[in-house]
Amino acid sequence: MTRKFLLALAGLSALQSPVLAAEDNLLDVTCGQYLTALSVAAPKAGASKAEQQLAAQAQDDIAQGLMWIHGYLSGRDAAAGKPAPMLTRSWLTAQITPLAKACRERSPDGSMQLLDIVKAGL
Repeated sequence: MTRKFLLALAGLSALQSPVLAAEDNLLDVTCGQYLTALSVAAPKAGASKAEQQLAAQAQDDIAQGLMWIHGYLSGRDAAAGKPAPMLTRSWLTAQITPLAKACRERSPDGSMQLLDIVKAGL
């Protein structure tokens, strides 16, 4: 995943976990962090300007993370001789809910790495 996406997810999950130390592996984004980013990305009516800005950043970071996921899946499929799906807004949008559902089902405590969810398939 992109470093910006990972750093944002780490920051968004501050309510759930302590601040990341410099030596923590930023590829270890968890389901809990992804679900937190999703909740921040959709602010409630009447949200403050700061909350709206954080929501916009979370939306961007989620989109960038999904682009990374597309690249990962495309590379895996290409290695297996399968065609990759087109990278479109509709593909990105279509991945948000299944990824969240897979996280909730396979990692109720939110500790499973997002990469492991993607590797196992949505």
